[in-house]
Amino acid sequence: MELYKLHFIVPILLSLLFLILVQMESNFLPERCIYLKNDTELLKLKCKGKYPLWASTKYQDTLIDSGEPMGIYMVASLHHVVVVLKSSPLLDCPTLEFIDVNVLNCIDENGGNNTITLSSASIFCFPFHIQLPDDLLKDCLEQNEMEMDIVSDVLKTKVGVVHYTFDENRAADGQTASMGLIFLLWIIIFSHKFICF
Repeated sequence: MELYKLHFIVPILLSLLFLILVQMESNFLPERCIYLKNDTELLKLKCKGKYPLWASTKYQDTLIDSGEPMGIYMVASLHHVVVVLKSSPLLDCPTLEFIDVNVLNCIDENGGNNTITLSSASIFCFPFHIQLPDDLLKDCLEQNEMEMDIVSDVLKTKVGVVHYTFDENRAADGQTASMGLIFLLWIIIFSHKFICF
């Protein structure tokens, strides 16, 4: 009788653990990105374009498809550059102030301040210069037929940040997949119980 209870409780606990891990993955600010919360410098939009096909091949990024929107933001000190990937209200902002991975202030040309809260976002901070922003800025400037003057600025940045915005559909797909995996885990554990006993 006690063994039966154990087989009932273990799948529930594993399911809850899995749900917690899935939830932590989205909107989580990694330790190496904490400095962004304390930074008073504003991020200025340098270029907005489409993620190029060659970048999909070169960087093997599975979180974005070629043709999806992207934007490159830099701070005046050139300490860090932020690449914003995927369709996002952030890309409509000429200036951003970082609050959290899914909360940013959008500052318009007139100084108006609008807080944007994203339903699902991920961020990756590299404590060194990375080539991705360099390549994407050059491509973006070419897409928009803009001068290449600011390419020298992005090459001087010391830290690279990549920010992804996931829309409601992507978040819903992830939750559906998570529930599917939980259901599959549940079936496997219970079928194991009946096979063994």
